[in-house]
Amino acid sequence: MTHSLADDFKDRINGFLERTGMSPSAFGRQAVNDGSFVADLNSGEREFRLSTIEKVDKFIADFDADLAHAATVPHDVQRNCLT
Repeated sequence: MTHSLADDFKDRINGFLERTGMSPSAFGRQAVNDGSFVADLNSGEREFRLSTIEKVDKFIADFDADLAHAATVPHDVQRNCLT
């Protein structure tokens, strides 16, 4: 059985959700401004365009970059930035 573009796309999103613990609705709201995006995509009720894939991939890459940057900032600096 081969993986389709849609299967790969869903796998990337679901892998991100598992890895980060983000809820599907929060992901949809933040990535594409639609809280039902992931549920609709997984149920087959949603079709997507290449521009949607690009937007989602950019969101994931930016999120990962922010996490990587946060991991390199010393904890005391992070705390001082919050006050």
